[in-house]
Amino acid sequence: MLSDGYHSLTDTASNVVGIVGVRIAGAPPDDDHPYGHRKFETMASLGIMVFPDPGAARSAVGGVGAVPDRRRAHHQRADVRR
Repeated sequence: MLSDGYHSLTDTASNVVGIVGVRIAGAPPDDDHPYGHRKFETMASLGIMVFPDPGAARSAVGGVGAVPDRRRAHHQRADVRR
């Protein structure tokens, strides 16, 4: 459930970054940017690329942490047999 919440949050944030990036990239050329603002779209896509990583890392750490320790599991089985 928590992973789905992170996914929704990063999805929303990446959509906002994408919309803002496309809006800025569509601005006409001016004195400071004689060729236009098209590179802002590329920078926004790099920003979007970063969003899924924290959620994926948290899910991976949680998944690895859920795997039982084999030594502890072995001792627990031995204790049951006594």
